[in-house]
Amino acid sequence: MNFKSIIFLIVVFFFVDHTCWSREININDIGAKPDSVTDNTSIIQSAINQCFQAGGGKVVVPAGKYMTSTLYLKDHVELYLESGATLLGSIHPEDYPENELKLRKGKARALLYAYGQKNISVTGKGTINGRGDSKVWQRGDNGGGRPKIIYFIDCQDVLVDGITLTNSAFWVQDYLGCNYVKINDVKVYSYGNHNNDGLDIDSKNVVVSNCIIESDDDALCFKSHIPDRPCENITVTNCVLATNCNAIKFGTASHGVFKNISVTNCVIKRPVEDQIRQWHKSIEGIDSGYTVISGIALESVDGGVMDQINLSDIVMDGV
Repeated sequence: MNFKSIIFLIVVFFFVDHTCWSREININDIGAKPDSVTDNTSIIQSAINQCFQAGGGKVVVPAGKYMTSTLYLKDHVELYLESGATLLGSIHPEDYPENELKLRKGKARALLYAYGQKNISVTGKGTINGRGDSKVWQRGDNGGGRPKIIYFIDCQDVLVDGITLTNSAFWVQDYLGCNYVKINDVKVYSYGNHNNDGLDIDSKNVVVSNCIIESDDDALCFKSHIPDRPCENITVTNCVLATNCNAIKFGTASHGVFKNISVTNCVIKRPVEDQIRQWHKSIEGIDSGYTVISGIALESVDGGVMDQINLSDIVMDGV
């Protein structure tokens, strides 16, 4: 084999290998159906798995409505929803497996689930609709068996950017025991069920920015479930929050430590819906329509500690 042949083989090998490191898969190219009815779970999961096995990549969801049940994100995979794309959560409870939490007692159901993964992303201008306002999920306050839209546990280097999350059956998004999390330009609109927290954070090294969160339950909620894993080093800025409950809340899960947390330059406004709590009808003296029950609530009721908490430049209306 001459020198030119060796160089040619090296170049070919490099480009082939490099391609598999950054694979991109459009789910329509492998058989997904954007008809709101077909179950696309296995197809989308196959795309995620292929990117993972290739060392990383991007799963593209083009415009259209794709029904799916639980999807498991994996290392170095980006789930990208194009403008006009919608993931519709299944309304069949059996489509959401119970996953062991491991970091604390309990089970976990979610539409997008990840445990112990690194460098995972959910991005784009599309929408994820949990269809939590469906009759099958109406199980009352703290009713079990309902999936969250996003539930990431013990993950590192997480990015959620640009997407819209709506109609969760339970908490909209929950980040438990994660490290290095960035949530930017995310819109939440979820008034269709009980316990519709907009954003729950029990992690460290987190940045939340430029989000609009509208939810029936707590809009922005910091939690501390694990005594030896503090909820710490978090900054939230430039967000708009609306809720029928608490706009900015620490607790009530407060078994560990809240430390070095800053919430600045945020606006709290009255909710645009109140289908469940009906505070404006049930509490004497409220005559201004829908209302936020509490703008800021710091609740350490489980023996935990709060240290270095900064709340500044918060504007409230309708509280």
